[in-house]
Amino acid sequence: MALYSQCFSWIIARINQKIKGKDNFKSIGILDIFGFENFQVNRFEQFNINYANEKLQEYFNKHIFSLEQLEYNREGIHWEAIDWMDNAECLDLIEKKLGMLSLINEESRFPKGTDHTLLEKLHSRHAVLYDVRGILEKNRDTFRDDILNMLKDSRLDFIYDLFERVGSRNGEETLKMGTARRKPTVSSQFRDSLHALMATLSASNPFFVRCIKPNMDKKPDKFDPAVVLNQLRYSGMLETVKIRRAGFPVRRTFQDFYSRYKMLVRQRMPVDDRRVCADLLNTHDSTGKEWQLGKSKGSLWAALVTAGSCGLEQRGPKWPNLNSTSHAIAVHNTA
Repeated sequence: MALYSQCFSWIIARINQKIKGKDNFKSIGILDIFGFENFQVNRFEQFNINYANEKLQEYFNKHIFSLEQLEYNREGIHWEAIDWMDNAECLDLIEKKLGMLSLINEESRFPKGTDHTLLEKLHSRHAVLYDVRGILEKNRDTFRDDILNMLKDSRLDFIYDLFERVGSRNGEETLKMGTARRKPTVSSQFRDSLHALMATLSASNPFFVRCIKPNMDKKPDKFDPAVVLNQLRYSGMLETVKIRRAGFPVRRTFQDFYSRYKMLVRQRMPVDDRRVCADLLNTHDSTGKEWQLGKSKGSLWAALVTAGSCGLEQRGPKWPNLNSTSHAIAVHNTA
């Protein structure tokens, strides 16, 4: 297992080094991780996997709910606020100074720390089911001295290089500069890499794809309504549908809207971009129920949920002045 782990880390590092682009390059990334895991027995691996999922759920909530509603208020858009399930308290329980990660790492660094002493620290007065067996050993991720010495004495340069800087169970990791530092635990490394991932995601323009399990048995042609509904509720999909139906999910600046759809009418349009947008959208919906114009940053807000493609690509009585020779333009339903 030790050899496999070191080889795996080496391969990932080499791949990242080879495919790394120049500074400030643009890229498209796909993040696909395990979903929430809740087995009959949940151990250290499930804790880390579910921690990552909670962190990504927080990111989803921020983009779909927090930032969306903040922008509505900033633009002066009239709409009904939506409540959603916030997982901030759950993350605080894991990440805070006296949270579960901190307690696990603290106990892992004690030479006499055991799974039982960890359990005593985590235990509360309420009825809680724990299975802490093996958590500290997995979190320490240390090597037996005899195995480590054997690998370090390998005649294969590749194996020697893999374990040259790996610390033993009783010692500390020694750096090439001659200084010593405490070996990071598995959970602390996982937390740091997760925070680095979130920093990368925060600098990107995200698109979310939700995968829902039809059942917990991994069987085809079997649909369990209770299992599906529970996933929809916890992932925030029900609230997402509400905010998409009640809000205005498609937004373009006045200038961009005018540039894209000015060919839809033949008559001369006003010079003012905001007036152009209002005239175009009034032709489709004079009631103003399916669209609103923002007041700052020149942002256009259009609710395209009920109208599907908003009628902008249709050639009918709503668009009597449509130029038949213009290119087909469609505003797709993004809800």
